[in-house]
Amino acid sequence: MKTMLSFWRCANRTALLGVASGITLCSLGTNAYAADPAPLCALPYKLNVYFQYDSSEIDSVPKNFRTLDLYMKQDCGVLISEIRGFTDTKGTKKYNIDLSVRRAKAVRKFLAREGYDVTAAHIIGYGEKGLFIPTQDGTALDLNRRVEVVLIKDTK
Repeated sequence: MKTMLSFWRCANRTALLGVASGITLCSLGTNAYAADPAPLCALPYKLNVYFQYDSSEIDSVPKNFRTLDLYMKQDCGVLISEIRGFTDTKGTKKYNIDLSVRRAKAVRKFLAREGYDVTAAHIIGYGEKGLFIPTQDGTALDLNRRVEVVLIKDTK
């Protein structure tokens, strides 16, 4: 499975989901994966990046950063405040903390390379804490292997 980006809030009441094969635009009325129809610039906003098992590499990234671009380039007054790494429960706690930090750093590097300002972003590695879907220890689950990029209101 390739790395996925999921945008959980989008303009025009459309959920924009990154999938292994590319970008899928889903209208709220027709898709079970429809996202929160928050208005543009609703904060805080989270962008999720998903990873393969035991990896911190971003294998492929959807070509369309439309939602992130809208937040960052429109007059929303936002900044990337945190880049939070998470793992599933497979592996030791220490290893998973280290892996979650590597994942967060990989996303920060990618965003910087794409031209996003990440200077204010704090890197946090949670390891197995904050599971998206709670599982028993030793469970490999792709939805838990993620990095959250958190946008907040820029108070400057």
